Amino acid sequence: MVREATQEDIDQVLEYSTKFLQAFKCPVNLDKHATRVWLERLIASPNGVVLMTERGAFGAIAQPKYYDPKETAAIELFMYAEDGRGLEQIKAFEGWARKQGASTTVLANFPTKRAQTLEALYRRRGYRLMETAYARPTAG
Repeated sequence: MVREATQEDIDQVLEYSTKFLQAFKCPVNLDKHATRVWLERLIASPNGVVLMTERGAFGAIAQPKYYDPKETAAIELFMYAEDGRGLEQIKAFEGWARKQGASTTVLANFPTKRAQTLEALYRRRGYRLMETAYARPTAG
């Protein structure tokens, strides 16, 4: 079962964030206090959601498209599913997006050994590749 998170779920989401960053060796400093404040705001926002499974979480926001503000996009912010229930999370996200009036849903795919599996799943659900993003530290 997928349910919407409450403020009481934030510690669990922070634990998932730590596990995700460790598993994928992300060179990111997790500021737990700042992330807690951000999650509190996301959960409280009428345009945001955190969806919970038994051992997973999925965060998203719905906002007007910058290039066509009459349209709304629902955008995945994070996804963690150590319980293997990622597809349930995606379906719940898509349902939430419809309730938000979104005309588009956007999913991300972190470059891992499972990237091809996720890409195939996304394509079967009707998603298409829109862009590839690159990141690097900004030199001082």
